[in-house]
Amino acid sequence: MKKLKKILLVDDDRLSSTVSKFVLEDLDVAEEVVEVGNGRQAIDLLGRDARSGWAAPDLILLDLEMPVMDGLEFIEQLPKKESLARLLDRIVLLTSSVNPYHERTAKAMGVKWFLHRPLSARNLQPVLASLA
Repeated sequence: MKKLKKILLVDDDRLSSTVSKFVLEDLDVAEEVVEVGNGRQAIDLLGRDARSGWAAPDLILLDLEMPVMDGLEFIEQLPKKESLARLLDRIVLLTSSVNPYHERTAKAMGVKWFLHRPLSARNLQPVLASLA
């Protein structure tokens, strides 16, 4: 599998973020993992970087439930920013929720991947295979 250049990890929970980073590092799937704590920070980072010519992430691991701006609100904002709309197919929504509403809503918004926590090599492999 080809190594990704950049993964954006959007998660407010330090433990979950640490586990996700450990899995990504163990799999050695990306040259760089950039972390932010909520959807607003991610939108700001992506918008600023798009204007400056920074390469967009190959994959966005997005927590569903966060303060300030949650995962679904983040997804709603992408099409409103023309330079970011193309990132929708790179999103993997991470959650511990068992509410089917969340998965249905995310998929209706165009998200292809909905993974239950904790992130593991096993549940991430199909995503990585689809990017190859």
